[in-house]
Amino acid sequence: MDTGNQEKGLEYHLKSLQLRQEIKNEHLVAESYNNLSLYYAAKGNINVALDYMFKALEIFERKNDLRGTGSAYNNIGTFYNTLKDYSSAIMYYEKALVTRHKMNDKRGAAIVQNNLAVIHQKENKLEKSLQLYQNTAEIF
Repeated sequence: MDTGNQEKGLEYHLKSLQLRQEIKNEHLVAESYNNLSLYYAAKGNINVALDYMFKALEIFERKNDLRGTGSAYNNIGTFYNTLKDYSSAIMYYEKALVTRHKMNDKRGAAIVQNNLAVIHQKENKLEKSLQLYQNTAEIF
């Protein structure tokens, strides 16, 4: 990927964040934090990605935005999974699953269950993993 375009993308994300902060639109600020988080995750800088995602999560929770909250929990779980911090990943995936159920988002719940199954498989908890994979398959 063209590094210059990546850096330009970061520049635009940061400008967007600044403008959204200036107009005091917290929902858009949270989306900017989310975008910056995903940018840094794609670059392999998971700790910075986590910092931005936690900022987004704080706003989504305060605004009672279940969609944003559920996505942030899932992303945080994925970041911890990448860092091989499986207990933290499971904790955030489980929060994401509760949020997806509150929204009656079966597809989103299935994705989170699949993420949990992957971790349980890595931890050699094969029965739990199989159960989660089967739950996911039933939804799809």
